[in-house]
Amino acid sequence: MKKNEIKTLRTEIEFALLELGKKKGVLFKVGNCSYGGSYCTFKLDVQEEGAPSKDESNFTVLAVTYGLKPEDLGAKFDMHGETFEICGLKPKSRK
Repeated sequence: MKKNEIKTLRTEIEFALLELGKKKGVLFKVGNCSYGGSYCTFKLDVQEEGAPSKDESNFTVLAVTYGLKPEDLGAKFDMHGETFEICGLKPKSRK
């Protein structure tokens, strides 16, 4: 499989999962893909519609570790002339 074929396949998978998600009341997120030769593997996250995301849940639990309050989720702040919003926490992320 070639990279452009996989991109097309990914788009079609996301479209098909959109309809299934509406039917089942869940949200699907197609993640990273690894491929080689004649196969590819996609990561797939499934979340109940309306439920907090994994990053939001992580923030609520771990906020105090970073000197924040769980209520700070969604707060906006300015830094270096740009406005940012706290939308979650990825503790395993390097950035």
